Amino acid sequence: MVVHCGRIEMEDYTRRLAERRYASAGNSDEYALMLKTVKRERELRKGPYVEAVCRSLRELVAAATGTGVMIAVENRYYYREIPSFEEIGDFLSEFPEDVLCYWHDFGHAQVAENLGLAEHRGFLERYSGRMLGVYLHDVNRIRDHLPPGQGHIDFNSWKGYIKPVEVKVLEIHQPADEPAVREGIRCLERILQDTGPQVKV
Repeated sequence: MVVHCGRIEMEDYTRRLAERRYASAGNSDEYALMLKTVKRERELRKGPYVEAVCRSLRELVAAATGTGVMIAVENRYYYREIPSFEEIGDFLSEFPEDVLCYWHDFGHAQVAENLGLAEHRGFLERYSGRMLGVYLHDVNRIRDHLPPGQGHIDFNSWKGYIKPVEVKVLEIHQPADEPAVREGIRCLERILQDTGPQVKV
C-alpha cells in the first residue's frame, strides 16, 4: 500500500521556486536566499504535522503487522508535502522493515534535485535497501509524468537501482497518447533489458 502522508499548512512554494530558478540563471544568490527562506519556514512549521503522520503510521503499522500487508511511504512532489528527504529516514528508522518501506517516485526525486532541494541520487543511495517499488516517468524542469525518453532523466544511470525492484509502475499522465506511452515502455525496456512485463501501465 503506497501512502501519501499529507502536508504542512504553509504556502506552496514549489512553482514559485521553479519560476525563480529558471528565470534567474544569472542570479544564483537571489535563488539561494529564497530557497533558504522557504526551508526555514518549512522547518519551523512542520512539527505538529509530522507528529500527526507518525501517529497515523503507528496505527497503520500496528494494523498491518502479521497480515503480509506492506506500507510504502512515497517521496512527494510539492515541498510542503510530507515526507522531506530527511523525514523519510526518520519514518523508516522508527518502524520495522517488514511492514514499512519506501516507494521511489523518479519524477518527484528529479524535481527535488532540479530545484536544489535534495539530490536524486541521495534518495536511491540512502533508501534503496527499503525500496518496495518505483514510479517511472520523465521530467522536464518541474513538469513530470512524461513518458520516459521525453524529459531529462537519465534512466540508464539508475538501472542498477531499478532492476532489482519487484514492482515497477509506469506513471504517465495526459496529454501523452498511446503511441507515446508505448514508446516510453520501449525506452525503458531497452535500458533495463530484462524487466519487460514488470513495467505496468
